[in-house]
Amino acid sequence: MSVAWIGEIPPVARNIVITREDLLDLRSRPADGGVLSVYLRKGDRAKAPHHTGSTALNAGLRELQRAYPDDRQLAALADEVRRLYRKMPREDRQRHLAIILSAVPEWSWWRSLQWPVDDRFVWMDTPYLRPLMGLLDHAPRVGVIAVARSVVRVLTWNQGLIEEEVVRRFELADRHWRRYAGPAPAHPGTRQQTATYVERYVDRVAVHEGRFLQEVTDEIAGHGERAGWERVVVLGPSDLTGTLVAALPEPWRQRVVPAPPINVARAGPAPLADAATAAVETWAENRDLQEIEELLGLVASGGRASASPQECLDLLEQGRVSHLYLDTELRLQGYRRPDGTLVIASPAEPAHDWVPERHLVERAISLALDQGIRVTPVRGEAAERLREVGGIGARLRY
Repeated sequence: MSVAWIGEIPPVARNIVITREDLLDLRSRPADGGVLSVYLRKGDRAKAPHHTGSTALNAGLRELQRAYPDDRQLAALADEVRRLYRKMPREDRQRHLAIILSAVPEWSWWRSLQWPVDDRFVWMDTPYLRPLMGLLDHAPRVGVIAVARSVVRVLTWNQGLIEEEVVRRFELADRHWRRYAGPAPAHPGTRQQTATYVERYVDRVAVHEGRFLQEVTDEIAGHGERAGWERVVVLGPSDLTGTLVAALPEPWRQRVVPAPPINVARAGPAPLADAATAAVETWAENRDLQEIEELLGLVASGGRASASPQECLDLLEQGRVSHLYLDTELRLQGYRRPDGTLVIASPAEPAHDWVPERHLVERAISLALDQGIRVTPVRGEAAERLREVGGIGARLRY
């Protein structure tokens, strides 16, 4: 068989933010013969100089095809992904990518992403949505405040994309201030030199800078409410960011995401977006670990939580789950009973009407999408803690 896409790549608007509605649309698309889902992480040339997107793409597709050596439809879609990738603008190939294709019926969906995704190559009967669920949960709408000596820039960051919206400049009305380069006279009582006029001038400027930063924080808070920020990242030298954060009204001060001090005086949107993305990534990993520890504490105390894989699936089907946690590497296989119940454990002699399920985790994600449940795929230390109890956990409504 062959896939009949000819000509230019399917059109896509750039800088699109992924929404839950996008995932529901993808999940609902028909795909009688299977769906190929490809996620490609942008290569870090500093760590792997010879890594390119095409190298990772070809290696991942070859490995997937070895698992399904006689599947002609997968082979055709793999060739189509390679062709699509070659025709993508260079700007898109230099970002993280999500590509999802179906041949029967023909449809395709792809996005270039600013938020990192790991390399994934999945062949199943529906789109593989786990990385996109992670993007929704780990990349909230964030305000970015870039602070320099003479300017405060207010931007909105969303899934790695950034838009500058407000600029406030610090203008010092010092036309009538006296500046002296020489030393100040000695104090008549001590015959010792006190502060110089230059030092006094610098101190006065610092006072006015502090007042300026305090004044703009009310504007920042109001803008954040209107823009729907969930968190705030403050970038700049530590003395200025500290002053601004201390002046922020509640609850915004509690919503600040820690970020290392950087020089933003001449930074363009791209470096600011990268710095904000790194800060949000670190914050999300720390938040995940804290939430997993709280979840395991609830389980140990008999609270409204579960960390048993089969029990979590049962509770999800009963509509009792409010928040589902998954190890991002978790793979579960089992069966679907005629009543739709998902069974993880493989019975020695399954009933003849039980349907094998190779992707139970994705079935759980699909159920969560239907019910509007928050899904958090975790990695790193949080994943290690969750892996100790089976790789899946849930907070319960009741």
